[in-house]
Amino acid sequence: MVRSISEVRLLLHLLSWLCFFLAAIPVHAYHHGEKITFTLDELEFIQNHPEIRVGGAFDSPPVGYVVDGQYTGLSSDYLKIIEEETGIRFNIVTGYTRNELLNMLIEQRVDLLPTIYRSDSRGGLMHFTAPYMTLRHYAFSQEGRDDLRSIRDLAQKVVVVPQGYLYLEKLREDYPEIKIMLVNGTMEAIDAIVTGRADVMIESTASISHILREQNIQGIVPVFSVDFGINSVHMAVRQDWPVLRDIIEKVLKNLDVQAQRDLIQNWMDLPLSDQGTLTRSLLSAQEIRYLKQKQSLKACIDPSWLPYEGFKDGKVTGMTSEYLEYFQNQLDIPISVVETESWSQTLAFAQNRKCDFLPLAGSKPERRKYLNFTTPYLKIPLALATKMDEVFFADFSELDGKRIGIIAGFAPEVTIRKAYPNIDLVGYDSILSGLNDVQNGEILGFVDSVFVLSYQIQSSYPG
Repeated sequence: MVRSISEVRLLLHLLSWLCFFLAAIPVHAYHHGEKITFTLDELEFIQNHPEIRVGGAFDSPPVGYVVDGQYTGLSSDYLKIIEEETGIRFNIVTGYTRNELLNMLIEQRVDLLPTIYRSDSRGGLMHFTAPYMTLRHYAFSQEGRDDLRSIRDLAQKVVVVPQGYLYLEKLREDYPEIKIMLVNGTMEAIDAIVTGRADVMIESTASISHILREQNIQGIVPVFSVDFGINSVHMAVRQDWPVLRDIIEKVLKNLDVQAQRDLIQNWMDLPLSDQGTLTRSLLSAQEIRYLKQKQSLKACIDPSWLPYEGFKDGKVTGMTSEYLEYFQNQLDIPISVVETESWSQTLAFAQNRKCDFLPLAGSKPERRKYLNFTTPYLKIPLALATKMDEVFFADFSELDGKRIGIIAGFAPEVTIRKAYPNIDLVGYDSILSGLNDVQNGEILGFVDSVFVLSYQIQSSYPG
């Protein structure tokens, strides 16, 4: 079983020019319709309420979410247009769950929710704008589940639902045989699927696709579509301010069709198209000369760290294989992978210049003596794999005196040894050998990425 430990994050790195390129988001000019005419009541409201408190959900990308303390996403762009057209300033309140924000609107501790589904039960508690977006929902589960083809297959299965989701009411009313697991947010729901505590989560394709891509999570796939009749996204204002609803609705209706398409495409459709020419233009003359002189690049990877990277039937697979293909296309230079037998050997090859770069590696002082690192681009949550009958460990401090396995040379090893010197860490060349020792009782557990452990356990220990 994969046991979650309080988050110890390992920052991994990639080529800095690519990180810059992937982070760049095009800026669109949004075209409005005719000049908006507000009524005297609406103008008086705007004058008397120059600042409006907005409840911003922190975990609903790409529609609305928080990055580095700032509210962003599609709904944020709509709010900026409303500010521009009305002169109202929006004060975004974040850090609360969707359910908490809903209650705050009802209690008038916030004035506006920019993304919400409409229902009869909510109708008398707030005023809704007309829908400005439609989201399609699917049931998502672990890859390989062929027993889940429709909502009828969820009887006696566990469906994880963030509190405040409107479809929770429909599930309880129409499908009482489904077991409900309540969590605080979408990431907690995803964790429940990855660790096997839940069978299914129901989410919009836009949101789940964005999170899985941004967090580099693999192995979660849509298994069937779900239609509760709850697909239209509205804005909602407090019950005693219908005039604010009218003001917002005028702005939304004044956006022309192309403006709405541009807004949605900016967040819902971010394809990595062939941008080789653009990528080359980001390189200096010296960097281009270097590539011409090299003629080819050699990469070294961890041979057994799937689903991130590894070898399968002699071929590179996992997330790294896609990055290497992208590098190759953008740089217009062949990239080969030098096969190694262990992560320790990979590091040795890098130190001895048998490969040019590592697509995935944690920055450590001893490695910086022979490697140059880019800015971080990936965070890896760690977990502890133990026997099924072992007690739950909530924190590394509870592992004092215990024998715990870890990949030799794995970046968190130094951090764990320094912070928790009483843990007896045992180095291994492969995760599978460590998990075998867990099964045989030689060690209590094995520490690695939650996704790598989940992959290895499902592959090597079915049932």
